[in-house]
Parts: sequence; C-alpha cells; structure tokens
Amino acid sequence: MKKLLIAVLLFIPLILSAQSKGHLGLELGTATPLSPDIFKTYWGTGFNLGFVFDKPVSKIFSYGAEFNYSAYIINESGAGVNLDSGSSGGPYGISQLLAAAIISDNYSASTITPYGKLGLGLSYSSVIDLISTNGTKKFAGIKEYGLGVMLAAGLNFNLKGGNKITLEGSYRLSKRSGESYNSFLVDAGYCFGM
Repeated sequence: MKKLLIAVLLFIPLILSAQSKGHLGLELGTATPLSPDIFKTYWGTGFNLGFVFDKPVSKIFSYGAEFNYSAYIINESGAGVNLDSGSSGGPYGISQLLAAAIISDNYSASTITPYGKLGLGLSYSSVIDLISTNGTKKFAGIKEYGLGVMLAAGLNFNLKGGNKITLEGSYRLSKRSGESYNSFLVDAGYCFGM
C-alpha cells in the first residue's frame, strides 16, 4: 500500500503539467544529525548530494521530485571507538526519493524569489555494525526502508535563460524501526531550465 501511495504521489503531477518551463538540477551541502540522541552522538555532520526536478503548474504552485543521499560521518569520541586501533564502523547513510509540492512566485520579475517545499516519499537507511576495539557491538547495522519527509525553505537566484541558483535549508525525517532519524541539511544548487 505504501509503494502504491508513493507511486501516485510521484506520477500524478506529471499528468497535471502546464506549458511552463521546468528545472533539472544538482544540489550539494552539509547534513547534520538532530535526533534521536544515539544518532547525533555517534555520528556528526557529513555531506549530502541531491538531484532535483520542478515544474510550475500555476503562478504560485509547482510540483517536483528529488533524490537525496546524505552521509553522516562517525564521531569516534561520541561513539567511544577508535577506528585506527581495531574498532569498526562507518558513515550512516540515508537516501530519500521524494515527491514535492513547492510554493513560490513562479513568474516573478525579481532576481531573488523565496520558496517553501514539502516532500513525501521513500527513505532508505544503511550503516554497518559499529564495534569497539574489545569486540562489543555498540550499534547494530541496518539496511531498512521507511517513510521519508522533508520540510524546506530557500531562495532562488533567477538567471538569464531560465536557469537558477538555489540556497536551501531542509528538515528531514527518516522513519525506521518505530523511530525517526531526523536531520538538518543546508544546500546550494544549480538548476537548468528545460
């Protein structure tokens, strides 16, 4: 049922396409773990990479889609491990494939326009076992799908030719095993008009 809902969210907007120009782009930035405590203690700020698409359907509404990968770097002191002396573990990775609804002034003559974005879709979390030097398992590795949610705000810097530069901050929720792993991402991106 969840897969069907995700498919509907991703593909119904394609039917609603208007004659307006869309954008396809790339975003890159930082990813900071927020909660639960074990997430923000054992892992620290890492990086994220995203591929984005948006298409206006009215003066203030656009639909879009996004694939984002975030890697959170292990915090050896917080996790109580030393990877140079026999401990094992690695980055905590979260991938999200989301459908998005975007509110912005799509036909503004202004060079800079603010926007807000809400995304919903699929999240995939993966990390290997985190084991200390004495062999104690500190965190069990996972490979798990769940619900992904994004709430974002940003600025579009509109360029000639329909291209744009974006600056965005987003709160991300990745549901897994009865709890949510939440993070904050800051991105800069470049989108090509198509």
